[in-house]
Parts: sequence; structure tokens; C-alpha cells
Amino acid sequence: MAGADFGGLVVIMLVVLRMSAEAARDAFLKICANVYKKEIQGDEERTRVLRKCIEDLLKEQDQPLDLSLLIDDPKVTCLGFIVASPTADARTMHKFLTYYSTSIPPEQLTVIEVALATCAAQGYFLPASIGPLRRQYSSAGLGSGNPTRELLSEALSQFGKDQYVSAIVSFGSGHPGVLPFPSSSSSSPFLSKAILSSTSQNPPNHLQFYQELLEDCEQTSQEISRQTSNLVGIYFRFSVEQGFQGRKKDFELQDEFGTIASLVDAYASMHETERRLDHCVTQVCSREGVTTLERLNHVGGNHEFERELPSITSPFIMRHQPWAKMVNELDSIPEGQRSTRVIVITGMPGAGKTWLATRFAQEYYNFFSHVCFIDGQSEATIKADTMHHARSKGGMVYSQATFKDALGFFRGDRSGNCLLFYDNVDKEDLDLVKLLPLGRQGLIIVTSRDHLKGELASESHLHIELDVMTEDEAIETIIQTSRLPNSAENRLAA
Repeated sequence: MAGADFGGLVVIMLVVLRMSAEAARDAFLKICANVYKKEIQGDEERTRVLRKCIEDLLKEQDQPLDLSLLIDDPKVTCLGFIVASPTADARTMHKFLTYYSTSIPPEQLTVIEVALATCAAQGYFLPASIGPLRRQYSSAGLGSGNPTRELLSEALSQFGKDQYVSAIVSFGSGHPGVLPFPSSSSSSPFLSKAILSSTSQNPPNHLQFYQELLEDCEQTSQEISRQTSNLVGIYFRFSVEQGFQGRKKDFELQDEFGTIASLVDAYASMHETERRLDHCVTQVCSREGVTTLERLNHVGGNHEFERELPSITSPFIMRHQPWAKMVNELDSIPEGQRSTRVIVITGMPGAGKTWLATRFAQEYYNFFSHVCFIDGQSEATIKADTMHHARSKGGMVYSQATFKDALGFFRGDRSGNCLLFYDNVDKEDLDLVKLLPLGRQGLIIVTSRDHLKGELASESHLHIELDVMTEDEAIETIIQTSRLPNSAENRLAA
């Protein structure tokens, strides 16, 4: 979990103080109401009020005022970091961690220090001087307001490249093109970083800075949305999109927090927002991974998210007898067949199981309505790839499909005559039966080193064991790997 500005304060509430979402919401609104009173004059007084609010919050949670930001408890699995920027360079992001990291030295800072630093919006609060060296920080600057990229990077560092991710949820502060930013001559307050800040006493460059900051946050969000576009149903962004265009005068006459509540209520009640929120909750609660942290951290490559057939980089040696069994199985399927045919290819490492199955899928690609490659290394990879294919091929109905939904898709008529290729299903204790959409039209191919997986074949002759090559296959292998001319003399020598 990561947060910038008052979002960083929310991270402290949820991660360090371990407050419930409801309690954190109520505390957040209470702090905002106290800090942004109209009668507060100047950044120094507002900073004092903010400090007092945070101290009161710690007391209410029965915590000492010098409570450390670092959580020294290995049982705590919810990690977070809070973002601020050095006052000398607003474009630099500094991460204050609630956990110990191998890549970032630990900092002995208190909750109050970090909260004041992340909330120190320029022109409205004093910069926070924190740590032994009393370095000065302000709230996140340009390039730092939306720390989603850094969140993914930190998650990769902490949990490893193979960790699966169910959802990425991002809460924004509103779209800068629709939220009202007054001119420097205006006496009205304006909305900045989802919080109503002070007035015309602030110089115009502050107004421009915060508008650019919101634009920067939304740009980051759009980039991440594009980069995860092939991973349907993993990235959820919630940010008020419509405000008060052409209604600045009305806005100035309204109660500030009432205005915020009206904006959020209107946004939350929109059908599209409700739909995405429902899908988000379903995805988070399912705990079913959609992709790995390694894939998510490839920032520029949509191709990283594609589940394509494995590439055959070495010479392909046709195994004629196994190949004939697979082709004959296609020819023997009666039209309208409603039961699943399962071919299992087993053999030692390097026997050519994946090559044979891949070549078959390539050769008969047009025979099937869909050809779906599924990484069979673990239950998590099988579930993730199955959901991905159902979401990408099932249209809007399956755009947020759980694994159970995905199995339903491949068992139904919408999927058509599919080829599902489960590669490297080698774990002996993996119960593959419960992960297969059996009972549907189409073909399933499984490759495995585990000979016992052959029991999954729909008929005994469909358990294809890749054993010793025939003499012709062995000669072909020698000729191709040595790159010698395919002459009678060379074949005899081989």
C-alpha cells in the first residue's frame, strides 16, 4: 500500500495504526474539518493544527506520541510506504517505509514526522524537518503524486517476481480538467489533492503547481491503464471525473466539505463506477492472481502480457507415430461432439513434449475457434492464465471473470471448439482434474514429466509417451543439429 499527501496519512492509519476502513474514514474527515477551517490563517497555524490532530489520533488509538513508522513485527504482512519530496527538488520522490527493506536503509522516524512531511502541501503547511539531520520535506511533487509504479517495484522487491497479483487499486484526487481552479484574484477556496485548501493569499504559482500535479497523477494513471490493457480486470482506478464546469460562482457559495461529498456521491452513484467497484471487490476478495509482479513491472511491453504459444528455437524433429495419433484424434471427433478429448504427452526432460504440442497447435490453429496456452507449473499459473483467456475472449460478460467463471466459459457454447494447451504440468501433487473445464467441446493437451498424469487422458491410446526415437528420427536429429547436407552419405554416416 502506498500514499502521497493526505493519502499518505491514510496509509499510516491503515498499515501502522491498523485501523478499520470505517475508522480511518471517520478520522480522516475529522482531521480535514479541523485543518481546513476558514478561520485558520497562514501555513504556520495550519501546521500546528495538523500536528495536534495527529497527536490526538495517536492518543485515541492508545499509541505513544513517539510511535515509530517502522513496524518491527514479522507477523504483520500488510506493508506500506508514504511519499514526500525534498523541498529542494519537488520532482524527487522519497519513500518512507513501514517495513525493513534490503534495498532501502531503515529510517528511525516517527509517525508524526512522516505524516507532517507527506501532508505539507506547498503554500498551506510548513515544510517538515525530520530525522537526525533535520532534512526538509513537503508533500509529493510532480512525478511523485501517483506512486503506483513505485508500489509495483517495491512489491517485486519484497515478494519476488513470481508472486501473483489479484488487483491494483488506485484512488485519485479528481481530474484537473473538471475540478475548479480559481484565478489568483479569486477569494474562494479550491480543490487540490482531494482536499479543500486555502485562498487567494497564495501566489498564482501554487495554483499552477497543483493543477500540473493533478495532471501528472492522471497521466501516470492513464499510462498504467494502457500498459495493463491486455490484463482485463486487474487495474481499477477511482477518481472523480466530473465537477463544476462553468459553475465556479455556485461552487464559491457552497460549503466546502459539502461540495466534496456531493462530488464523490455523484461519482460513486454512477452506474459505471458501481460496476467497476463491484468487480474490484470481487477480484480482491477472490485472491486469484491474474499475472505476476515480473510481468507488471515490464512498463513498456504489452507483449509481455500475451499468452502466446512457446517459440520453437531449435530444429523440430517430427515424432511421426505420436504425431499420427494426435492428428487421427482430430479426424475421429464426431461433429457436434460434446465431451472433452484429453491428450496427455509424457516423457523425460528434453524429449520434445512441448515441441510436439506446440507444432500441433500451430499446424491446426485454424481448426479451432481459440487456441489457448496455459502455463501448468502451478495451480496459481493455471488459474491466472485460464482467467486471462476467458476475460480476453469472452467479451464484456466475462471481462471480470473469476476462475470459476472462466471454467464456466470454456464449458459453454460461447468458447466454441477450443484447444487448451497445458504445458509443463510436472508437480506430482497438483490435482489437475479440478482445474480443467471438462465436459465441453474441444481438445485439451497436457505435457508432463509425470508419467501418472497419463491417467487423465480421455482414452488409453491418447496417453502419448515420448520414449526413444526411431532410427529415422535419430538420424534426422543428427543431420539438423550438425547442419550437414541431408545427403545419403551423411545419413549413412549418422
